Amino acid sequence: MKNSIIVQVNIESLNLISEFLQEKAIAERLPSRKMWEILLAIDEICSQIIEIIDNDPSEIKMELTWEKKTNMIVIMIKTDCFAFNPMEIEKFKNEDEQSLEGMELSLVKQMVDEVHYFRKNNMNVLTIKKFLKSKKKKDTKAQS
Repeated sequence: MKNSIIVQVNIESLNLISEFLQEKAIAERLPSRKMWEILLAIDEICSQIIEIIDNDPSEIKMELTWEKKTNMIVIMIKTDCFAFNPMEIEKFKNEDEQSLEGMELSLVKQMVDEVHYFRKNNMNVLTIKKFLKSKKKKDTKAQS
């Protein structure tokens, strides 16, 4: 099964992205809740990217890559356009939009465990990590 998908940066691509992620999550036998959290977070991030880039007349593409590691799913989202971090979109929004977007992005941070942005080779790269198992708290009680 293919581990990446390349789509046009437009609203119609959200369905293709969702289908891709669902296929990968089902193939990995992710629990429903983990799958839902990934879908929600990636949909929100991709929606932000589309909203910012969609008015650009050039044909910009977005690539999503899925990788399963030992205890996590790593999803990379790449766009080859002007530099911007979709998790810090304040400069693209007016004050009312910033308030609403800030709530949505805080939701993303609750749904996934790590989100990192960097720019490499004229590409925006966002790495999203979702741990498959919760990190257990150490038992601090003394053994009797």
